[in-house]
Amino acid sequence: MIRRFHSLFKSDGLKGRTLRSTLAAIWLAGGGQMLRFASNLVLTRLLFPEAFGLMALVQVVIGGMLMLSDVGLRGSVVQNARGDDPVFLNTVWTVQILRGVVLWAIVSLLGGVFAGVFDQPELTYILPVAGLTLIIQGLYSTKVLTAQRHLQLGRHAWLTLIAQAIGLVMMSALAYMLQSVWALVSGMLVHPAIAVVLYARYLEGHSDRLALERDSLRDIFNLGKFLTVSSIATYVMTQSDRAVLGTIISIDLLGIYGLALALTMIPMRLTQRLAGSVVFPLYRMRHPLDSAANQRNLFRVRRMLVTGGLALLGTIALLGPWLVDVLYDDRYQAAGATSVLLAAAFMPRMIMVGAMNTAIARGQSYPMMVVNLTTAFVQIALLITLTPSLTIIGAAIAIAIAPIVTYPITAMYLVKYKTWDKISDLAFMLFIIGILSSAITLHFDKILQLKNY
Repeated sequence: MIRRFHSLFKSDGLKGRTLRSTLAAIWLAGGGQMLRFASNLVLTRLLFPEAFGLMALVQVVIGGMLMLSDVGLRGSVVQNARGDDPVFLNTVWTVQILRGVVLWAIVSLLGGVFAGVFDQPELTYILPVAGLTLIIQGLYSTKVLTAQRHLQLGRHAWLTLIAQAIGLVMMSALAYMLQSVWALVSGMLVHPAIAVVLYARYLEGHSDRLALERDSLRDIFNLGKFLTVSSIATYVMTQSDRAVLGTIISIDLLGIYGLALALTMIPMRLTQRLAGSVVFPLYRMRHPLDSAANQRNLFRVRRMLVTGGLALLGTIALLGPWLVDVLYDDRYQAAGATSVLLAAAFMPRMIMVGAMNTAIARGQSYPMMVVNLTTAFVQIALLITLTPSLTIIGAAIAIAIAPIVTYPITAMYLVKYKTWDKISDLAFMLFIIGILSSAITLHFDKILQLKNY
C-alpha cells in the first residue's frame, strides 16, 4: 500500500499531479490558516478589539475592490487553450498591473467617503496605505496561474507560506512596538511584497513582460464579462455581513465578530482553496459531460471535499465557546457564541463549494453569475431585514438561508453540466440539521446573550 502510494505520488500523470496538488493545497490553506490563527493569538494580547474592528472594515473595502474588478484573469489562464502562450500571459500580467494601480487610486480617493459611511475618521488615512497591497498583488507573476493550470502547486505552496510567515512575524513585532492599528496596516503589505519576489525568482515558467495583445484581451474579457458581475455578487455574500454590521454595532464588537469569522473561515478557505486549485483544473481536464467515468470520479472528489469541510465546521459549531475561552481573554468572550452561529451558517454554502466551476471549465461564466447574483440579492435583503433587531444573530441567519433559497437555481445548472449530486446533497443537508440542532441546544444561553451586546 505504501509502495503504491509512493509510486502514484511520484508519477507525472494526472492522478499523480492531482494527489500532489491536493496535498499542496491542503498544506497551503491549512498552514496559512494556522499561521494566521497563531498570529491572532499574539495580536489579541497586544492590541484592543477596536483595532480588529477597523481592519475588518479595511478588508471590506480592499476585498470589495478586488472582487468588484475581477475580469477573470485566473480563470482565463487555467481554462483557455492559450493559457501557456507567452503573449497571452504577458497580456494577463499587464492587465493585472493596470487593475491594481486603478484600484489603489480609487481606494485612496474614496477613503474619506468610506470613513464617513462607517463613522470611523481613521479610515481616511488607513485606506490609502492599506490599498498599496492592490498594487503589490498586481505584480504577482503569472507563474502562479501556470502552476494552477497544470496542477503543479508544491513549490507555490512553500513560497506562499514562507512569505506569510515572515509577514506575520513582522506584523507581531510592529504590534509590540506601535500598539496601534498601524501595525496591522503595515504588516498586511509585507506578505504580498515578499511573495512578489519569491514567485518571480523561484517558480518555474514564463518571465512576464508588459504587453497588450488584442486577441488575448478579447479572450480574457469574453470570459470575464460575467465573472465581474459574479465577483460583485460574491463580494456581497462574503463581505456584506461586516459592512451592514459595521453601521449597526460598535467597532469593538465588530472586531470580536471578525475574530469569530476568522476561526470559522478556516474550513471554508481550506475547501475553497482545494476547489479552486485542484477541482477546477480537473473539470477542465476530465469534465463530467465527456464521460460517465469522469462524472463518477468528480462526484467522489467533491464528496470527500465537502465531507471534510462540514466535519471541520461541525467541530467549531460544537466546541466554539470552549475554544475561544481557552485561546482568548475575557474581552473576546462573545466570539465563542458568534463562532457557533457562523460555523452553522456557513454549512449550506459548504455543500456548493466549487460546484459552479463546472461551467467555467467550459468557458461559460453566465451560470455562475446568475447563481451568485441571486444568492447575493437574497442575502443582502435578509441582512437589511434581520440585523437591525437581531444584530449578529440576524447576520448568521441571513448567511445560512440565502444559499438554501437559491439552491434550485444552482441545481438547474448543475443538471445541465451533469454535476448535480442530489443524493449526496440531501445527506449533507440532513447532517447539517443534526449539527445545527445539537450546537444551538448546547450553547443556547450564550447565543441569546449576543442580543445584549
